[in-house]
Amino acid sequence: MKTRPVPSLLIGMAALLMAAAAATADPSQPAAAPPTQSTVLQLDEKASGTTSDMVVGQLFEVALVENASTGYRWEVQSEGAPPCKLIDDVSEYTVAMPGAPGVRRFLFRVKEEGTGTITLAYRRPWETAPPIQTFTLTVQAKAPATELLSFAPPALVGDVDGDGKLTITDVVLLLKAVVGLR
Repeated sequence: MKTRPVPSLLIGMAALLMAAAAATADPSQPAAAPPTQSTVLQLDEKASGTTSDMVVGQLFEVALVENASTGYRWEVQSEGAPPCKLIDDVSEYTVAMPGAPGVRRFLFRVKEEGTGTITLAYRRPWETAPPIQTFTLTVQAKAPATELLSFAPPALVGDVDGDGKLTITDVVLLLKAVVGLR
């Protein structure tokens, strides 16, 4: 088995990291919890015609295949008000070939409690004919269960193994990750 030497610079960096974390951490005070990143619920054409239970503040994305080169595009007929708000609407075409399909992504946020229906229509904007396809999603929005949010333990900067303490194990795990050993 071939081993790689660990550069002394990496060991020095890990030692400085541990020293800085230890110097700034007050053991009598819990560290502030890290900012949370909302998880975006991913939905596609299979969600059409369904009802989804969501919580206020939740983000969700509806991704639908479209082919704009034929003139057909997905457009918003109803954004699900009052609980839902359309935040972003982006078309992605990864193949630069005429006639190749792409994906239209609609990003929504649940902004308040209530029930609303999102309706998207696949049509040519200049035609008066009915859409050739529709997507509907009913959203039932509830307030988040705040009692469940209070169970997250405070995070300690540099605590790689999650045991609540800064130890040599954290340094070893950090060095293995930096050097590429697993």
